[in-house]
Amino acid sequence: MKGKIYKWRFPPDVSASKTAELSNKLKIHPVVSKLLLQKTIDEDEYPEFLNPRYENISSPFLFKDMEKAVLRIERAVKNHEKIVIYGDYDADGVCATAILTKALEKAGAEVVPFIPNRLEEGYGLCVDNIKRLGEFSLIITVDNGVRSTVEVDYVNKLGKHVIVTDHHPPGSELPAAYAIINPHLENSITPLAGCGVAFQLIRALGEKFPAVDPWHYIDIAAIGT
Repeated sequence: MKGKIYKWRFPPDVSASKTAELSNKLKIHPVVSKLLLQKTIDEDEYPEFLNPRYENISSPFLFKDMEKAVLRIERAVKNHEKIVIYGDYDADGVCATAILTKALEKAGAEVVPFIPNRLEEGYGLCVDNIKRLGEFSLIITVDNGVRSTVEVDYVNKLGKHVIVTDHHPPGSELPAAYAIINPHLENSITPLAGCGVAFQLIRALGEKFPAVDPWHYIDIAAIGT
């Protein structure tokens, strides 16, 4: 990272007249109208964007592996298996890690969060880091993992399982994970950040564990998003 030069990329500017016109039309602050005009969303989507509702979030069970993931986590909780939440150090990854760790603690799981130092240990699953985790039965990745084919194979050889939750586009080959929850692999899924994918997982877990109230963590998902 040292010595690198970064260049700020700003969204395209919009005219004051367009900003004022939208501000008057929607009765919103000019700063908000300017931000809306700079975003790549259609005008007919503005009302839902400005007034989001819980019921507009797509069902977590639209992910084809969601039920499989929930049942594996339920088994891990009942059998007191150690679950590792393998995150990332940026805002999305930290929030996703917090959401899933806190929710699983409420479910009574033996859960440990792990966030690698990206500057020293890189991004995503790493065999050396997996070796450092000690005893575990299940790794759940958040905000990473969909391209970690070698690392997932390593965990499989240990006789353990990996559930991948990620929002990044997959590569040419998917990892042989126990379950993969990723909006890029589905149709008609709400676009989500990594913390949004984690939030959808705890929404599904809430049906198995009454102590898990997913809406208690919506603020963390908002920060990460």
